[in-house]
This record gives sequence, structure tokens and C-alpha cells, in this order.
Amino acid sequence: MTYSITEEDYQMHRDEFKILACQDDRTKLWEYFDKNWDDCCEIWVMAYRVDLPHFGNHINNRVESLFGKLKRQLKDHFTMRASLKVLWTTSDAKRKSIGLRSRCLAPYGTCPTQKK
Repeated sequence: MTYSITEEDYQMHRDEFKILACQDDRTKLWEYFDKNWDDCCEIWVMAYRVDLPHFGNHINNRVESLFGKLKRQLKDHFTMRASLKVLWTTSDAKRKSIGLRSRCLAPYGTCPTQKK
């Protein structure tokens, strides 16, 4: 259900899950799903999240994912300036990849990616 790319696809998988979860007069799993997950499907089903900025990451632990990507680029011998340049460059690349206008919020002349 999570990876359903259309609302119809989600409904089809949801209905199939209901059939499977309610076999042999057992309904607790379906009741739990219906009460706790179906009402908030827009936050976990791809069909409803397709227009949200997700930076290429569809897992819940975004901070851990970002740290993993940054650790591959940052080195322990980098100066603070070099480290900030990696952070700004990564941020700019992500923003551009989803079509957002890139901007540096640091004062003019202090941003490592800003042309002087």
C-alpha cells in the first residue's frame, strides 16, 4: 500500500488487505489499521505524497539519511569553511533538483558558494 502510485491503486491494495485481515472472523488487525492508519494515508502513501518535496528520500528518518549523504562528502581534515561549502553545495543541489530557486542566506561575501 505504501508504494501505491495512484489513489485507485491504494484503494485496491487497501481492499485486498481488508479481505486478508478479516479472515476467519478476526478483525482486530483491520480495525487497528482502519482506526490508526487509513485516516492519515496522505502522510505515508506515495500517491498522496507525489507533489511534496522529499529530496529523493521516501523514508521517515530524513535526518539519518541526510547525515549519511553528508558523511560521504565531508572529511575529518576539512576546515570549517570547506565543511560549510559542502553543506551549502549539497543544499543547493537538492533545491535545484526539485526546482526550487537556490539562495544563500549568509551575508554577502561570507557564503563559500557565493561569487565575490
